[in-house]
Amino acid sequence: MRVSSSTKQLASIDVSHRLSRGLIEGVYGFFKGGIMALSDKHLNTVRNDFSEEDTPRVIAELGRITVAETMDSDYNLQNAIGAILSLSKGDFEELRNLVTAAKIDFRDVIYWWYLENKKATHHE
Repeated sequence: MRVSSSTKQLASIDVSHRLSRGLIEGVYGFFKGGIMALSDKHLNTVRNDFSEEDTPRVIAELGRITVAETMDSDYNLQNAIGAILSLSKGDFEELRNLVTAAKIDFRDVIYWWYLENKKATHHE
């Protein structure tokens, strides 16, 4: 039986998609398993705002922030992650800088997010 080149191409794309999805889920499962649980909302933001290739790096970078750095509060951690994702706007280098700032004091990124939202909603 002969397989057309377009069928081979589709099979290759499908395998590639499954592998990248498996890698993303594997990285997410690793963080969910003990280091950090990325909420479904944040995971969807990562998938929507960043390229498929960057997604594992983004998740790993976000994993650098620990609950210990957010006053032992998962609520604070999730707020910091949400602020970082919003402020970075899909730019991995900006995300990395924001994670570094959040590791020093997570309240800074939340405050910057607040100012950004205030500016966007209250035109002066």
